Amino acid sequence: MSRARPGRIGRPALFTVFGLLCILLPLTPYAGSGPQATADLFFAFAVAWTLRDPLSAPAWLVIPLALLADLLLSRPLGLGALGLVLAVETVRAHSGFFRDGRFIVQWLAFAAGFALVQAFQLLLLRVTVAAAPTPEDVMWVCIATAAVFPAVLLFVAKGLRIGRQPAGPPGESMVWGR
Repeated sequence: MSRARPGRIGRPALFTVFGLLCILLPLTPYAGSGPQATADLFFAFAVAWTLRDPLSAPAWLVIPLALLADLLLSRPLGLGALGLVLAVETVRAHSGFFRDGRFIVQWLAFAAGFALVQAFQLLLLRVTVAAAPTPEDVMWVCIATAAVFPAVLLFVAKGLRIGRQPAGPPGESMVWGR
């Protein structure tokens, strides 16, 4: 007897539940306290999910979760969400390339993309004279997030059984719910 897999409505719900867990996990007492860098689990999860199934994590679902992550994790509201949405939509737009690529290509692309998003955020914070983390802190967050990405991708692929799905024709995109 085979397990039923979540369908068109079930996968976005599953994305939401595990997205919330990724956002809340750094807030647990076991996450530690102090100056150590913590990985951006939700960023890694959203990109890994989009790599596996580009249609079941639409932008209208990613944006509120990313804003919630900014709010709960005391980040500049909207800046992390903007970076995440840009990254997810880039992965979605080039899903054929990433879907057919090897794991190392996906990992390196994720690490480079995350580093670019973090550098862009740091630049915007510096230009606006807002409180900004040091470049060293940003570097450690990039390293930590790139280090957890393989485990997150493995969890999405094997643990949640989110298989590689095609992006579909341009007119059938769930990016904005069409």
